[in-house]
Amino acid sequence: MTLPSLRAWIFSLKAFAAAALALYIALRIDLPRPYWSVTTVYVVAQPFAGPTLSKSLYRLLGTVLGGIGAVLLVPSLSTSPGLLTLALALWTGGCLFLSLRDRRPYSYIFMLAGYTAPIIAFPSVDAPGEIFTTAIARVQEIGLGIICASVIGSLVFPDAIGNLFGERVRVWLGHAGAWAQEALGDPSTAMPEAARARLAADAIDIDVLASHLGYDPGSPGRVGHWSDMLRSRMLLLLPLTSSIASRVRALRPYGLPPAQQGAVDAMRGWLQNGAPEAEAAPLRHTIQSAFPALGEGASWPELLRANLMVRLRDLLDLQADCARLRRYILGAPGRPKLAVPDVDGAGGAGARHVDTGLAIRSCLAAMVAIIGSTAFWILTAWPDGSSLPVMAAVVCSFFAGLDNPVGGQLGFAKWSGIAVLVSGFYVFAIMPMVQDYESLVLVLAPLFILAGLVAYNPKNMIMGLAVAANTPALLALQNRYSADFASFANGGLSLVGGMWCGALVTVIARVVQPQWVARRLLRANWAALARAAEQRGSGNRAVFASRMLDRAGQLAPRLAAGQGWPEMMASVRIGLNVVDLRRGRHLLSPPMRAALDAVLDGLAAEFHVRAGTQRYAPARLHLQALDDAIASAAAMPPGQSRDDVVLGLVGIRLGFFPDAAEYAPPLIETLPVLEHAA
Repeated sequence: MTLPSLRAWIFSLKAFAAAALALYIALRIDLPRPYWSVTTVYVVAQPFAGPTLSKSLYRLLGTVLGGIGAVLLVPSLSTSPGLLTLALALWTGGCLFLSLRDRRPYSYIFMLAGYTAPIIAFPSVDAPGEIFTTAIARVQEIGLGIICASVIGSLVFPDAIGNLFGERVRVWLGHAGAWAQEALGDPSTAMPEAARARLAADAIDIDVLASHLGYDPGSPGRVGHWSDMLRSRMLLLLPLTSSIASRVRALRPYGLPPAQQGAVDAMRGWLQNGAPEAEAAPLRHTIQSAFPALGEGASWPELLRANLMVRLRDLLDLQADCARLRRYILGAPGRPKLAVPDVDGAGGAGARHVDTGLAIRSCLAAMVAIIGSTAFWILTAWPDGSSLPVMAAVVCSFFAGLDNPVGGQLGFAKWSGIAVLVSGFYVFAIMPMVQDYESLVLVLAPLFILAGLVAYNPKNMIMGLAVAANTPALLALQNRYSADFASFANGGLSLVGGMWCGALVTVIARVVQPQWVARRLLRANWAALARAAEQRGSGNRAVFASRMLDRAGQLAPRLAAGQGWPEMMASVRIGLNVVDLRRGRHLLSPPMRAALDAVLDGLAAEFHVRAGTQRYAPARLHLQALDDAIASAAAMPPGQSRDDVVLGLVGIRLGFFPDAAEYAPPLIETLPVLEHAA
């Protein structure tokens, strides 16, 4: 058994101090339900100052929005229980859909608004004329808890999340560098596919941390913009490293000239030394000097070597940019001077993949759970049954982002049941002896400090939160002590029963397996590639790349021992090449554009088949069409545009036909082309 760390003790004591302060103020100003302030403290309390402040703001906004929903719905529909239930179910489902559509931390506003309306509305159906007063009281009670948690969290031993963020990025870049060393031929840094796939998932986790950086006291003003740019570069490092590995493998039969081998060795040594920023500029010059000149009849080994040097330069620039951005996000003065200032941009870097079908299923499950539990409450005339639809809405919303929410829902229900038993002991054995506020705090301290220690560990967070968030309401902490066993038992059964109702509906309507989600992610990537090939240059490259890489991050934790990861990386590499090619096709001569369009049409057909959007496509890509396009591009006049097109087509050939025989320049006259601008 591991004893709680000093940080865990500090977090728990701070949370209890904020809860005690909120309870004291709520009692002094005679708020109707002071326990809501205590519950709110534990819901928003986080070990770091930034997440506490951000979650506090989101909870306040969500509470206000949910209160508005309740005020709009209850008075007009209170005489028709069926319509009111349907309206509240639609409200919760609609807000949950908006939350799942975004996946960024501020989407918590919509999720909270979704289940706050039932929390306010269902207990008020017998007094619809007081709904506005009730909603105002809830906002005041929750706002008080938010203020106390934020003040204590920011002023008492504040812990900036920037320190954790910086360390996570440093470790991530080290692992990404180790994979790059392996790709460049260093077997001592080899890692399994599962570890490589985990890099994408870790990058998504780091991105969640970055979303709270702007709330840290003293954080740089443009930290959100810089963290988006860091995210795009971290994710782009993964397909780039994968592409380098494929080119190194393809070049093994041919070898490298001394200058290019020296560039590879220098790059590997730079990564082994921790990628020092001061050595990036000389290394870039070394790589640039090793670039081969591509002639009209360039052979396959020459094309591969040129492609490898381009990828080496890109890897160097991205690694250096990540280190610079990390330093400036952590507070370095000035602005970062980036080697690749236009990579994806901050605007496109925020694009995320959303599984709309799965989001709709989650929303329907929440709606059915609310309607079903409300029907049971009405049919049984349960006096304290209002908690049934309330808690069904809470658990269906709170765990909606999981592939299988039932485990979390049942765990929360189990520990809420334990909270009911503990609260019963307090209500009937301890609370009668409490005479004043001081003695109340004294008897509550052991339970809530223990719950805070448990909640500090992310693995046990649900256990601690279930006890700390539900116990204040079960104890009915108010100015006057009152206890009725029948009312207490009914309330406890209703609370846990609502959670079980939500879990039951979820089992029937919502549970999916990680492998099923992984297949959907792979198909979504192939479908996106088909659209990219068909759009012929329209669309936003930053958004496209960000969504593809985000899917890779979502796929990683759902893979069994890394299975499917090479396929995902291959699709991302091909996709980035496709986007680069389609962007420049309008600058090509008509014959060259026709050759390129033949490749893009074949790719689109192939991607449709892999995505399952077409069963059979006669125009699927053929290796000969791709080789003809490479030959035509190689015949273009020398220049950056020619090199970009050639290298893009080579990248597609490697990704799509990795085991094909080497490309050979045809001995026939290639298509006439015109020089075009870069």
